[in-house]
Amino acid sequence: MNRFSILLFSFILISACNKNDDRVQPGPDMKYTDLQQAEVKTGTTQRLDLDEDGTIDFSLQVILIGDPVAKEDRHTFVAGSTIDTYLLAIDNTETGKRLNKGELIGLVPPGGFEWFQVARVVMAEKIISESKPPYWRGEWKDGSHQFLSVQIGKNGSRYNGWIEISTDTNGERMILHKAAISKVPYADVRAGY
Repeated sequence: MNRFSILLFSFILISACNKNDDRVQPGPDMKYTDLQQAEVKTGTTQRLDLDEDGTIDFSLQVILIGDPVAKEDRHTFVAGSTIDTYLLAIDNTETGKRLNKGELIGLVPPGGFEWFQVARVVMAEKIISESKPPYWRGEWKDGSHQFLSVQIGKNGSRYNGWIEISTDTNGERMILHKAAISKVPYADVRAGY
């Protein structure tokens, strides 16, 4: 009976050591910012200084667009970057990529996407048409605790990070939860970590 116990214990120990670990591995040292559920809605702009150097890195706002040809108005939720900051977007469509928690953010963008400076990327739009009921469209229209990839350029280096955002279509707003930026240049980071 004693031999059986030793073999069973050895088997369990070996199995535990060989088990794949699906947890996200810790990344570089990060600077976190609590955005305190700040709202982005018509008439407001949220300006973010993620590296706390006294300059605005990113802004989020709603742009009102009237289209007389399509006979509709659009409330367009956008994120913007500056000359020293970058947003990840689809080339030619200006659509910001929405990430899930744990997805990789690196210097090399995923297929079909590019890092853009001085960019304005579309997150979601509320369409108010003369001929049909109002509706929402866009990558972020149903986002709940999703992540926008960001980069900050400083002293010739680039730092990866993210902004955690939810969209509340009933309240016609986006909610900014948290943000983080790597303290280590060129380091890959994971959204939400």
